[in-house]
Amino acid sequence: MPSRVDVKERRDGGAKPITDADSLAQGWPPLHELNERCLDLLARMAGGTASNSAPELIQVLRGALHTMRPEARHRAAASPFLLLDLGFCDSAWWSAVKNDASCRWQARGHRDFFAKRPAIALTRALLMLAWHQVRSDPNAAVVSMGISLDCAHIIRSLRFSQIDQIAEHQYARLRPRWEDKPIIWTRLLSCCATDDRESLRDLHIHAIQLLSGELVTHLR
Repeated sequence: MPSRVDVKERRDGGAKPITDADSLAQGWPPLHELNERCLDLLARMAGGTASNSAPELIQVLRGALHTMRPEARHRAAASPFLLLDLGFCDSAWWSAVKNDASCRWQARGHRDFFAKRPAIALTRALLMLAWHQVRSDPNAAVVSMGISLDCAHIIRSLRFSQIDQIAEHQYARLRPRWEDKPIIWTRLLSCCATDDRESLRDLHIHAIQLLSGELVTHLR
C-alpha cells in the first residue's frame, strides 16, 4: 500500500506532495489536542445519551468508547489527521458564512451532533487552528485537516471577529469526520485499544488516502 498521497503542486499555489503518515504525525500537538477533545465528547455522549436518541455513530461505538482507557484515547488522538470536520470541502458554504456568519444552513437531514456549549468552544478552537495553519503551512492543512484549497483561501482571510461569530452561529456544522463510515472509527478505536501499531499505521495511511480522494474530487 503506498504511503504517499498524490496531491500535486500547482502553479497557482496548490498543495505539494504529502509526506507519509509517520511524518504527518510529528509536530502537531494542537491537532492532537483537538482530537482528544473530540474523543472526550464522544465518550461522554456514549456514557450519558439514551440509546434511542444518540446519533448513529455513537450507537455503533458506544461499547468501545465506554471502555476506552486513557492511553488508548491518547493513541487515537495522535492520529495524523483531524477527527472532526467543519465543512472544509464546501467552499460555497464558507463563502456564505464569511459574508454572513448567521446565515441559515440546512443540516444534512439530521440534528446537531454535539451539544451547543461544547460544540461552540470546539468550533472556535478548530477555526483558530485552521486559520493559523492555512497561513503558516497550507500543505499540512490541506491533508491533515482535510481543507480544500478553495476553503483554505477563504479561511485564511477571516478576521478574528468573524471566527467568533462563525463559531457562535455555525457550531451545528461541526461533525466527527467520516460520521457515515463507522467502520473507520471502529478500526481506529480497536487498534488503539490493543496497541496494534502496524494495523494502526495501515489505517492512518488508508484514512489519509480517503482525505486525499475527497480533496482531489473538489479540485476537478
